[in-house]
Amino acid sequence: MELKEYIRKVLKDYYTSLLRRLDSISVDELLLKRNPYVMAATCSSIEKTVLDMVGYSILKTEETKFGEEVFEKIIKFLLKKRSLEINNNHAGSTDVYYVEGHIPTALSIKSGPNWGNKAQKKDENRDMSMYSSDTRCITGCCYGRGSSVTNNINHERLYGQELWAYVSGGQGNMYIEIIKIIVELRPEFHSYIEKIESRKCELIDECLKLFEEDVDGVPWTEIVRYNSGTRKFKSLRGCINSKLENNIFQILSSK
Repeated sequence: MELKEYIRKVLKDYYTSLLRRLDSISVDELLLKRNPYVMAATCSSIEKTVLDMVGYSILKTEETKFGEEVFEKIIKFLLKKRSLEINNNHAGSTDVYYVEGHIPTALSIKSGPNWGNKAQKKDENRDMSMYSSDTRCITGCCYGRGSSVTNNINHERLYGQELWAYVSGGQGNMYIEIIKIIVELRPEFHSYIEKIESRKCELIDECLKLFEEDVDGVPWTEIVRYNSGTRKFKSLRGCINSKLENNIFQILSSK
């Protein structure tokens, strides 16, 4: 199979998987994953708050799915085209393990240079240190730039063009070739893209409707109670209703 045909296949997998995930996302799930204090501090309007919240969450979903369904699969495809035998028996943070020119190689694939927190990067360094000293350990970021220096002498990092040139066997323009193919194939997936955009609009509308029903605008107190309180609510609506019920009870009790 040629590279273009393979990218067509993995793009279909990506769009299908992304759409399935977006269909399963609810406004309540988005609220549980965001920092309500940052949202409150940067809010200039209900519309901006909703757009930022939905946009941020969907961007993270798109990034994760693209890494799993496209980047990782293309890298494995290119390595196999070079007749490298991939071994699935590897440490936790390693996505690909193979032998190249008698040199064992462990490759950990990341979408971009800003992946993970300190703990996750520490775990990766620990996993890489488990390999023998003759193993070449690589963290490969599929886009961006960064430092190749690590704390482990056998561990290096490759970014963007460097990574794609390496996995393709020295084709320096591979990173450009891949994006050209994606752009060329994109019209074939127009119906998927429309459905994805439609789902984004639905989430925004659902969130706007929920916020605008509150007489005080964005219900910040209820959002932080739902997000961080010890009492767990099934939904933000349940949290808001609880507030209304308490208010009614207090009014009746005062009479």
